[in-house]
Amino acid sequence: MGLRSFIAASTRRSTSWAANGGRKLQAAFAVAMESIDERRKITNRHGFYTMRMGNSLERWRMDTVLTKEPETIDWLDRTIESGSVFYDVGANIGVYSLYALHIHPGSVSAVCFEPEALNFARLNQNLNDNGFSERATPFAIGLGTGDAVIDFRLKGLQAGGALHGDRHVPPGQHQHRQGLVIKSLDAVLAAAPGLPRPTHLKIDVDGPELDILRGAGETLRMDSLRHLLVELEQNEREEADGLLAEFGFKPVLEGRLEGTMRNVIYRKDAP
Repeated sequence: MGLRSFIAASTRRSTSWAANGGRKLQAAFAVAMESIDERRKITNRHGFYTMRMGNSLERWRMDTVLTKEPETIDWLDRTIESGSVFYDVGANIGVYSLYALHIHPGSVSAVCFEPEALNFARLNQNLNDNGFSERATPFAIGLGTGDAVIDFRLKGLQAGGALHGDRHVPPGQHQHRQGLVIKSLDAVLAAAPGLPRPTHLKIDVDGPELDILRGAGETLRMDSLRHLLVELEQNEREEADGLLAEFGFKPVLEGRLEGTMRNVIYRKDAP
């Protein structure tokens, strides 16, 4: 029996103690379960990889890898090939970078951008656990239209969390704050000529997607980049379509509407 299973079983057995002060013990078990770092196997049509789980958010991300955004999984299944280079902007703990990397082990590369500190740490652990350290390059920076240094407000401090920053966390309602360096994607690539050039670009950052596109003109113009997925607000769609059309990208598929946002998949024809 694994440690988490043992604790879960012990918690169930402690239920009968609840009326006699067992609630404190149950609370202690719950805290203990939140602190366990367990590796779980994610099995799919290509094989499997592992992810670490230490809290309920990470469990949810693992449980919904194939179902939360089915259009993203289908996009990767259809378009990732041997030699593909997947740029993951808003990588979180690595859900989609890990999936892309394991489709063709040893022949797909990833460049990941994740600014939140705990997500970035977990992203690196997950990449290393699966032997992807030499195939992936993670950056702990944010992307935007240009250079900036900002105060980044965090809604919570749990790996797997999201919806941070000014758009989601009003002043005074943050649990924590960190400094954040912002660069444009074009500037990153200009400063790092050794980075592999993207064939795929996913942007899911809970708000500033258009700013990232505006700062990526030279990247979007690259012949290598033909596949793009962006999460967009409904009222941003027209502007995004127009901006991307200048670089030859056409929308080919939409994900389901979640609130006021949905994923939009674009494709550029081969030169």
